[in-house]
Amino acid sequence: MDFLKFFGKNKKESNEEEQKNATIVINNLRDQVSMMEKRNTAVKTRIDVAISEAKQKLDKKDKNGALIALKRKKQYDAEIEKNQGIQLVLENQIYSLEGITMQKTIVDALTLGNKSIKKFNMQLNSEKIEELMDDIQEEADNFKMIQDAMAQPLQQVYNDTELLDELEQLENDMTDKKLELELPESLTLQNQRLPDVPTKGLPKLTADEELEQELAQIKDSMNVL
Repeated sequence: MDFLKFFGKNKKESNEEEQKNATIVINNLRDQVSMMEKRNTAVKTRIDVAISEAKQKLDKKDKNGALIALKRKKQYDAEIEKNQGIQLVLENQIYSLEGITMQKTIVDALTLGNKSIKKFNMQLNSEKIEELMDDIQEEADNFKMIQDAMAQPLQQVYNDTELLDELEQLENDMTDKKLELELPESLTLQNQRLPDVPTKGLPKLTADEELEQELAQIKDSMNVL
């Protein structure tokens, strides 16, 4: 059996029992106050009757009877005064018990709150917080290591010398091909027909001279490029 739990449960039951008993006592005191109020109301009625009787006796010239009536009134007045004193004591006890009960409830709440704070402080001490932060940092480092490991194949591709050389060769081939596609446009001058050289009035060339002239024209067109 968990003795701490057992004693804790008994303490809780004891507090509830004390609260219940205090409530019973307060209610009993309130009943006594109510009874005293009813008693005083009844005595006040008797006082009024005694005063009325004393007046009637005086009207009949019965002074002794009037004195006796006033004597009863005086006794009733004393009883009311005594009852009011008792009522005041009862009301003070009610006020004190209600205050003490409320303070006890507040103290119990503060005690429970303080125990909860201590419990949380034990769970949230500096050493445990440091351990938690270290665990978080460790997991972050592990995650970074995983990311780096997953990125290694790509880094190997980016750093592969043979692949880089092959990429450079491919870029050069593409550049050469692009130049080849642009070159015919610049060579259109070769395909243009050269103006005929006027031969009228000039001496007729031999076959060898005509061949040399054509070669010279071709050289001139290549120099233009």
